[in-house]
Amino acid sequence: MSEYKDAAPFFTEEPQFQNLAEGETAVIRCKADGTPNPQIKWVHNGKPIEQAEPNPRRQISDDSIIITDLTKKDTGNYGCNATNSIGYVYKDVFINVQSIPPEIKEGPENLTKVDGSEAVMRCRVFGAPRPLVKWMREDVELTGGNFNITTEGDLVIHVPEQGLQW
Repeated sequence: MSEYKDAAPFFTEEPQFQNLAEGETAVIRCKADGTPNPQIKWVHNGKPIEQAEPNPRRQISDDSIIITDLTKKDTGNYGCNATNSIGYVYKDVFINVQSIPPEIKEGPENLTKVDGSEAVMRCRVFGAPRPLVKWMREDVELTGGNFNITTEGDLVIHVPEQGLQW
């Protein structure tokens, strides 16, 4: 006689709803335990994932689905079904792939700085995928040397003692 009783599956890690942008990567995780050990089957939009439209950017394993370089077509329901001889547990989640045009939330203001100081011109943007910020002056991109663009999109200008030569 076994010292462990049979147990219906239960989640040890459930899939989670995700709001992502085009170009990002979705990682949907699902882990379950039970006795006997449950088998995990994936579902996409109500059908076994094997019947879903093929997607070379989608990798399926026992405990996860990874979709790289997301597009709007990847939006949908993804479900995890863990089954053993005692029963099953199921959860589906919605993966929402957004495409939001770039928008400047906070733009630069006029600055006056003394030589030898640092000037920061703000540029806070929003969009999905995350917008790439470039700073230009007279059709020339400002990069390197005295110019640095932060991950937030701000332009940091180091003003040398002798001033900037524009």
